[in-house]
Amino acid sequence: MEAKPVVLPLDSGGSVFGLFDESGRQIASGSKEVCETLSYLITSSSLMRNPPRMERARVDPRVRRPAYSLSG
Repeated sequence: MEAKPVVLPLDSGGSVFGLFDESGRQIASGSKEVCETLSYLITSSSLMRNPPRMERARVDPRVRRPAYSLSG
């Protein structure tokens, strides 16, 4: 079982918090609510337990693709 990330204050005023993993590495920083939400997503979200499978696009190097234009 993985350890739950820990939310700790980063300043003396308690307005900035950090989210730390089980190794003590900082994962994120922000408000307490942001860190708690990220902690929930990491530990409880079904997306993190079963991430969607990413398939790589097959690219034929012999086919030239058109350049993208920023003008409309």
